[in-house]
Amino acid sequence: MSYMVCHFGKYKAGNVFGLQKHNQRENENYTNNDIDKTRTSLNYDLINKVNINYTKKIKTIIGANRASQRAIRKDATVYCECIISSDSAFFEKITEDSQKEFFKGALDYLKNKIGEEFIISANVHLDETTPHMHVGFVPIIDNSLSAKKLIDRKFLRDVQDQLPAYLKNLGFDIQRGIKNSKRKHKDTKELKKELDREYENRCRDINFVEDYKNKLERKIEQLEVDLNQKTIEYDNVTKILNKNSLVMYQIKEMAFEPVRFSSDKVKISKVDFERLKESALKAYTQHNLYATVCQKIEGLEKDKEFYKSELQESRRCRAEDYNNFRYELNSLKKENKRLGSEINKVNEIIKNMSKESQIEFFKVKKEIEKENIEIQKEKNKSYGMSL
Repeated sequence: MSYMVCHFGKYKAGNVFGLQKHNQRENENYTNNDIDKTRTSLNYDLINKVNINYTKKIKTIIGANRASQRAIRKDATVYCECIISSDSAFFEKITEDSQKEFFKGALDYLKNKIGEEFIISANVHLDETTPHMHVGFVPIIDNSLSAKKLIDRKFLRDVQDQLPAYLKNLGFDIQRGIKNSKRKHKDTKELKKELDREYENRCRDINFVEDYKNKLERKIEQLEVDLNQKTIEYDNVTKILNKNSLVMYQIKEMAFEPVRFSSDKVKISKVDFERLKESALKAYTQHNLYATVCQKIEGLEKDKEFYKSELQESRRCRAEDYNNFRYELNSLKKENKRLGSEINKVNEIIKNMSKESQIEFFKVKKEIEKENIEIQKEKNKSYGMSL
């Protein structure tokens, strides 16, 4: 089963135009290499039939729903965006119509949760690595413009629990992220570095499985050599045993005569007695050696079968692990690409800003970073942004 991807972002007025151009594909060229311009025509907006002016619509919604007549602060959050998606495997399993129903279902939930009148757009992008939807909205709550009040911890927990369940009831095989996870929100670049490390770890795991398989194969090869040597030794012992033992006709030809006044004793020549004694001692020694060699061969055969079984099981597990690792590696690669596109998106937004807006942006960014440091110092007060 695939996991739900639901990421909330908060933006100030200076960011809105860049987001509009990205979401509605208004640029001629993009630094994001994941965008396939030949597929851009497949994108669609579930709210608007044609491209709109984000800033104008935001002002209209704020004017109609904000009670306060005070001027809006320059650094106020006036626009929020929710990115809805899942992994590639999820979208590969469903049809294009089902895919559209998936995004419509997610949008219906967000309309009920946030308020349909505050939704600006719902752009579905099919021209990037993984299908996803950008739902833009104005953070209005209780006739007040406040992203902090609207998107609080309870709001995020509700979305984490309710949205996957809502979509599952619509027939989609999807689940929420890990509940009570200690994972905190990370900067996009930091998360990308973490995924790079995870990618390297998975590569090491694959190499470990491959090394274990090679060790088993070398062990079986050595057992084959040992078994061949013991088989040769067995053949030599058998030949020596046959050579040194008295044959039946030699024993039958030995002359003997009864001993007078004794019914259980016979008399044979001293030469024949020595021959019999020597043959018996050699036979005893060689039969012990024969038994030892046979026992070793039997042990080697068992070891060989054991390691063959281990190798077979290892190959089976290796195939499963290899496929799982490859799947995870591909997911990590796609996630890295997606994160890279987000970084490019932010850079593109900054690039399109005026110098004054850029100065304001970096000033606010620095303040947010300081705030995040303080937040991380307090347990249970971290601000999670994604599930």
